[in-house]
Amino acid sequence: MKSVFGDVERTFGQINVLVNNAGISGANKPTHEVSEEEWDKLMAVNVKGVFFCTKHVIPCMKRAGAGSIINLSSIYGIVGAGDVPPYHASKGAVRLMTKNDALIYAADKIRVNSIHPGFIWTPMVETFASDKGAVDEVRKQIDALHPLGHIGEPDDIGWAVVFLASDEAKFITGSELIIDGGYTAK
Repeated sequence: MKSVFGDVERTFGQINVLVNNAGISGANKPTHEVSEEEWDKLMAVNVKGVFFCTKHVIPCMKRAGAGSIINLSSIYGIVGAGDVPPYHASKGAVRLMTKNDALIYAADKIRVNSIHPGFIWTPMVETFASDKGAVDEVRKQIDALHPLGHIGEPDDIGWAVVFLASDEAKFITGSELIIDGGYTAK
């Protein structure tokens, strides 16, 4: 991983932005039924991925004189839903890693923020929907969960990432941007 960031820095001169966006949903069963292997697999992607990418980009951003790290968490890093315990735990970990790193690296002019998407129509949510039944019917059910009346689209998150990466967000660090169509406002 360290060599990847070195290669990017050498190719482009500096690294100013990192978006930690990898994630898997994991085992959907009660905590007492989750195996250690299932827990570790999810944490390796959702938490260790954020840790290693952040760890290895920080020296590059320090050399650049500033930076913006955007961690994708989830509304389920803020509220529970009574399912998928490892996923919720991992997204809560990302939430607090964000806040702590924002404090640690503020003096280096490195901003660290998290985005907490609600249901966004992505392959992961589409797979979730197909596992529950007829995709169109499940999508209508998911739409109804949101006060705005519909599920989000990837661009809803993408433009937030662009904003947090930009100088327009220069006074934002340690913040949580919830993009969920009002889901968590209930």
